[in-house]
Amino acid sequence: MLVRRVDLVLRLGETLLPLALAVFLSAGVASAVAQSRDGETTGMPTYPTLAQTPAGPGKPQARSAYYPSDQVTQTRLLTANSIDQVHKTSPPLRILVQDIPKYATQFDLSGATGMIALKAEVDQLIAYAKQPNSPVPNHAKDVLDVLQGQLYAYLTSQYPAVPSSTVIDQVRGRCFNFNAHFLSAIPAALNLSYLLAPNTQKVAPVNDDVPTDIPREVGGDLSRLDPAGTSLWQRPNIAGQNLYFNREVDPSRVGGYMCAYSKAHTGSGIHPAFMATCTDGGRPVAGGAEIKAKFGTETHSGPFNTRIYKTLGFNVPEIEYFPSMNIKYDRRIFTESNSGSDMSTEIKSFGLPIYHVHLNGGDNPFDHIQLVYLKNGGTIRGADLAEKLLRNSVNLAGNVKDRNYTQLKDQNNYDQVFESQIDYLLTYDGSFTFKSPGKELGSFNYNDPAYVNRRDVRGAVILGAFLANYDMRWMNTMDVLICQPTEGCEVKETLSDVGSGLGAAAHAPLFTSNANAADYGPDWISVDRGGNLKLTNFQTNDYNGVIDHLTNDDFKWFARYLEQITPEQYKQALVAAGFTSVEVEIFAQLLAARRDQLVSIR
Repeated sequence: MLVRRVDLVLRLGETLLPLALAVFLSAGVASAVAQSRDGETTGMPTYPTLAQTPAGPGKPQARSAYYPSDQVTQTRLLTANSIDQVHKTSPPLRILVQDIPKYATQFDLSGATGMIALKAEVDQLIAYAKQPNSPVPNHAKDVLDVLQGQLYAYLTSQYPAVPSSTVIDQVRGRCFNFNAHFLSAIPAALNLSYLLAPNTQKVAPVNDDVPTDIPREVGGDLSRLDPAGTSLWQRPNIAGQNLYFNREVDPSRVGGYMCAYSKAHTGSGIHPAFMATCTDGGRPVAGGAEIKAKFGTETHSGPFNTRIYKTLGFNVPEIEYFPSMNIKYDRRIFTESNSGSDMSTEIKSFGLPIYHVHLNGGDNPFDHIQLVYLKNGGTIRGADLAEKLLRNSVNLAGNVKDRNYTQLKDQNNYDQVFESQIDYLLTYDGSFTFKSPGKELGSFNYNDPAYVNRRDVRGAVILGAFLANYDMRWMNTMDVLICQPTEGCEVKETLSDVGSGLGAAAHAPLFTSNANAADYGPDWISVDRGGNLKLTNFQTNDYNGVIDHLTNDDFKWFARYLEQITPEQYKQALVAAGFTSVEVEIFAQLLAARRDQLVSIR
């Protein structure tokens, strides 16, 4: 197996790195200092985050002690007027994260008046969403229906004058779910100092940032208290689990699936992907539901990571490695490639753009084809397919790399006579992502006070650091509505994409890699002079405020579960993820070393 490295500096061109280093050394630090004087987090992307520095030692442990009351009781919601305005001036509709305050209306949820005003706005949005050609996507419409129901239930009940924190958090969560459908996947700009400077995690003093989801009345050792009332995490039963198997799918059969192209993957993401339906021996896989087929550098890290997250109690989708995929020929595999939403950003220093980075696109779909099976029983090499299928394939690789997709998308460029001879294609290796059951509402916000102060969320981020999953950003989360005939409906939180990891994560997103043992070293935590644990060699693609709220107790709580995974279980998961026998041994040793580092210093 070829271990591939994601090194985004190559995307910046051979001349950028010397420029970047020079600018950073001469100006990056000064720029960061200037930003910090303006009250921003040094070098971080600009976000309208509600998470602020927690209160100091000795303060009460209630959530309101960490955040001003107006920050935990207020929410913002995009309005019909703002959505319509942006939709007309900047199609397709993508409102930048840092522009939310400009386009959104703020509501005070601390009393019934604000709740009534918010419901009136939601009612207007629902009417707006039902108009012909409305720019509101279907999932966002689902969120509005749920939010309307929550507000109606509160306002028609014998509600208290001051809503409970649970009601407020639920409403705030749905508002972010809705807004998330209109946010860009990454910040419009990244400061050079954030990309090149070492991780600058703040250190939360021991017990100064006590989670809100543990039973306070118990007292004693806070590191032994599990979060209560969470839908993201359940107490795991680790002993005896065989991590080769992932829920109901047998990994040994995945390579034999016969699949049919369904549609393009139009969401965010760096790696090429499309949706398909598959059968196993004639039987529908996943009940006939669509499965995401994905290629690229997360081919091995994704199937491994999902097993570790699940084993430790977190809700994640099932990701399975396939050594090859059989897929019926469909022209759309090529014409609809590179259909993901744009993920590009400006790198800036002193507020001035110095380079524009494209993080996705430029993928040649023919590169993923290993063999072509013809209806007459013959075969041709995948490397020869473009020349035979396209009337004009001259410099196709170079054109696609430059994001010129004309040759792929031109329907008249396909030889229909040759097409009629193709039965199915055999791809190179990749991974299948099986959709979690339920109705997807939208992402949740790591940086919201309701999340940074939760032990289960902190545990998820610590696990991300352990696995070097640098892509722990809000876009890779999902609230899912699950309804049962007799039990009603509930919102279940999931980590929707845990594919990155087992490589370099110290300077995301500029220098990262996946499934690269040389980059995945044994050091990932350290102890400062005050005895506080902190993450090292780890930085997320987008600013994740949870990192700044981790306490020693959070690390100790996580270690109690992590140490239960055995070396044999790591090997089972690595084998299922398609690593070679040599790589299985190497990564198993590295994982054990990282586990032992935490356990030994906790």
